[in-house]
Amino acid sequence: MENANFWDDPNNYSLFMPDEGLDLFGDPNLGFDLDLFGDAGLDLALNNISLPVLDYSSTIQNGALMPSPALDLPSGSDISDPVASAHRDNVFQIPGSSDVQPQSSLWTQDTPKDSIPQSTISITDRDESPSSTTSDRESLKRRIAESVVVFSVTSDLEIKPRKRKAFSKLRKEEVSLNRLIGACIQCKIKKNACTFGLPCNQCIKRAGSAALGQVLCMRQSLLATRFDHIDLFTPWLQSVSKDVENSKTCPSSESSYLYFPGSNETPEAYIKVRLIDFEYFRHMSSRLIIVMDYFGASVSEVPGRQCAIYPRDLPSVGTLLRIHSVTKSDAHPTTGPFSGLQKAVRNFSSAYCGCPKDVPMRALLQKCLVIQQLFQMYRTMAFIKSSMQSSEKEMVSSTIFAQIRHLLVEELIPLEVQVFSALENLIYDKDGIGKENPLVTWACLWTLIFTYKEHMVFLKPLAELKLTREARYHLNQHIYNTLTSMYAALYKTTSPLTLDWRTAEISDMLGRDLELIRLFNDIKTEMYWFHAARDSLLEEDSLFKSLVVENESKLVLAHIKAAKKKGIL
Repeated sequence: MENANFWDDPNNYSLFMPDEGLDLFGDPNLGFDLDLFGDAGLDLALNNISLPVLDYSSTIQNGALMPSPALDLPSGSDISDPVASAHRDNVFQIPGSSDVQPQSSLWTQDTPKDSIPQSTISITDRDESPSSTTSDRESLKRRIAESVVVFSVTSDLEIKPRKRKAFSKLRKEEVSLNRLIGACIQCKIKKNACTFGLPCNQCIKRAGSAALGQVLCMRQSLLATRFDHIDLFTPWLQSVSKDVENSKTCPSSESSYLYFPGSNETPEAYIKVRLIDFEYFRHMSSRLIIVMDYFGASVSEVPGRQCAIYPRDLPSVGTLLRIHSVTKSDAHPTTGPFSGLQKAVRNFSSAYCGCPKDVPMRALLQKCLVIQQLFQMYRTMAFIKSSMQSSEKEMVSSTIFAQIRHLLVEELIPLEVQVFSALENLIYDKDGIGKENPLVTWACLWTLIFTYKEHMVFLKPLAELKLTREARYHLNQHIYNTLTSMYAALYKTTSPLTLDWRTAEISDMLGRDLELIRLFNDIKTEMYWFHAARDSLLEEDSLFKSLVVENESKLVLAHIKAAKKKGIL
């Protein structure tokens, strides 16, 4: 039919006519043959095409056929004009019935009494001719016309959009309350319906118990949790720094060298400063030094000193980060069972940020690492030497410690706001975190989890000794559990640790860098040993153990089973 000459072929009408032995509708073995146009009226629709006249006289006496109405032509139509008769209102004349006066229109809306659907418009009956000489041939053609059904293409029925079932009064109150308090983190990330209970039904199901579900079900955002009501850091740091700046004391003529003790005390690890005599109102003759790790802490007492760094000699935060990186590059974390995995993640993240190739979300992971380093410096005690070559060192005074901490906090808080906001926007996005970002998002969450877990280890003995408010420890634990909840919601059914770096997609995530691939495999090794030591985790890590550690173990076992089934292992 793609050939234009098809329409000029007078003999090719097989696509429009039923096969021999079939009726008009393609039904076989009905015992009669029909002539669609007859032997007289074909020229009304097609010019110069003649069809063979079939013998249908054997069907005239078929009494099962109903009387047929005739077709009305619109007034003013000219039957001799083939174009008008074929086109005007889609009306045609039944061949052989030119002597019958039509009495009804094709578009009349009267529906026959038999079972014709309401959505269709049928040809209406016309008055039967009183003449007893009406031929059986005309009767047959009327019966054929009666079987024609015309479907309307201009329905007056209005298409209404699908509507959701109206809520009951009780359900409306529940939805209103749930919108007021907001969905919990787990349901928000998974985009599930969240009930207004605390904990919600989904979190009870995920945690396995109502008690653990209360820890898991968190409705505040990460940003609101961090900065609502309680300050994570000591508020008097700013007042100490201002008092030192307002003092009129002149610095000493001799310079001292500030540094953080570590394994690599090179000349680049020292800062030259001048000291002044300064006595803070909370100064005591002695001070407590607490050395803590994951399982406990030891307390010692040292004499205090009345001095401060001359305000003009205070180092910048960038300088403090540099000297801390030099001496603490190989420092072992104090998080007990977490320490090996924490160090492996830190090394991978540092190499990822320093990768010369274009890798996704480098800036966000770099900020997470800076936050981790600032927290470590906040907890680390600095020392003073009279010269870089001197073997004698002295712990800095409480005032100098407060000055350094104030510099770190001023840099740390804006970074936390930026990272938490960017992370929540990424995780709660309607399109998800994206195909290219699961690995680096995973690294960001692990880095932050270790950061606040290590700060928990620092605050716990201070809270027990009443040296800091207990609320600060609980706030830090709440941030740690919130990050754990976000991680568990994102990586419930899959984990980057099961990714195969040999595939092109995963290799692109790692920038096709061999060193990054090696460090990534180191994380897998350390995760194995961490799973082996999970029974030594404390009660404060129960949520982390249930949602992250045990779930990671199941995912790894399922991955190994699938690999064996495919013949990879």
